[in-house]
Amino acid sequence: MTLGHARINIAKYYALLMSAMACVSLVLSVPLFMQERERIAKGYGDFIIFYTGAQMLKVGAGSKLYDLRTQKDFQDKFDVPIRTGPLPFNHPPFELLWFLPLTSLEYFKAYQIWSVLNIAFLAGVLVFLAPPLARRFWPMFILMFAGFYPATVTLLHGQDSILLTFLMAAAIRALKFSKDRTAGVLLAVGLFKPQLILPTILVLIVNRRWAAMLSFLATSVTLAAVSIKLVGVAGVRQYLELLAQIDRAHYTIAPGNMPNLRGFIYSLVGLREPVFFQALLITLSAGFLVALLYYAKNSLAEREQRFDLTVCLTVLVTLITSYHLYIHDLTLLLIPVVLAIKSTLISPVKLSLHQRVILSLILVFWIPFLFSYQPLLAREQMSLGFLGVVLFATLIAASLRRRLKTNRQPGFRTTSEL
Repeated sequence: MTLGHARINIAKYYALLMSAMACVSLVLSVPLFMQERERIAKGYGDFIIFYTGAQMLKVGAGSKLYDLRTQKDFQDKFDVPIRTGPLPFNHPPFELLWFLPLTSLEYFKAYQIWSVLNIAFLAGVLVFLAPPLARRFWPMFILMFAGFYPATVTLLHGQDSILLTFLMAAAIRALKFSKDRTAGVLLAVGLFKPQLILPTILVLIVNRRWAAMLSFLATSVTLAAVSIKLVGVAGVRQYLELLAQIDRAHYTIAPGNMPNLRGFIYSLVGLREPVFFQALLITLSAGFLVALLYYAKNSLAEREQRFDLTVCLTVLVTLITSYHLYIHDLTLLLIPVVLAIKSTLISPVKLSLHQRVILSLILVFWIPFLFSYQPLLAREQMSLGFLGVVLFATLIAASLRRRLKTNRQPGFRTTSEL
């Protein structure tokens, strides 16, 4: 059997296996949606924070947007007996502009519209990341997106993680084609979750993408001005106080279910020594970020393999070091997964052991949720997901290291080894 035929067979079997796993996850998620439909209509999901927050702006209560008692008054219109207090809206005010038009609809109808938009955003992510060259893998990618449990959770709860993934994917495409100003604007709009945007900004700085930085700063200042206009200076102060209060009291926060460095350290040492915990977290997070910047320096100047690897590593380190990360935030994993699969399976060279390990690890993220995500969540051990993400990041960093040692001429049509 020739090398070409062997590689085609590997790609075919991998696509079949991944598609089968994604199909099982998708089929299992349908009853979950049907079972939760009535509860969602009553306001059990996270969409309630966006809907009621936008309602507060609409009726002129923006100055009290971050007052928990006022939030509770608006959320008490929904029958959610499991909550003794409000599910707090703890995002920047400008994000609610997305949701203001939906407040003219009843809650469940607004949730349905938001779900349709999320599905469209998810499709946009695939269009941005998977080139025509990978068209034969598109059925697999579509099933992967539909059957990815974090994306399912985002849809189920009406969260905003798919929107953020869409903005990141659009910014990545813009950077790849040297549309830096557009990329900066898109990244600034994603600042409703700043902890998931700032590592990318550091990478832009070390790569001297100053046009992207200028548009990012200009858009950020504009959004800050809009936020102040919506809630006032006192509202901004109350927002910062609310964030501190949530972190201090662990209100609606469960670090054991955060698949990041914070969650993993928490599962090991707890909070018995908070000073030691914070010092260890800051030190290790800084180490990951320094390593990222070392590998990422001058990597965005290329338009294919090294660029894609740098994007993969940036997103993975972002997830690792993010102070606040829940299961729905792992929707961002779709970005490095698609880029890694695309680069590996399209490459004409023989698959190395390193590449096979990457492909095998990616399969792990699609193990049906009944046997993976759900047991960990039930035991508040989702922090163990950190190990999978950090292993993925290590493998990508090793790929970048190999790439840095080569002197191959980069190019759009280069299909060098991952």
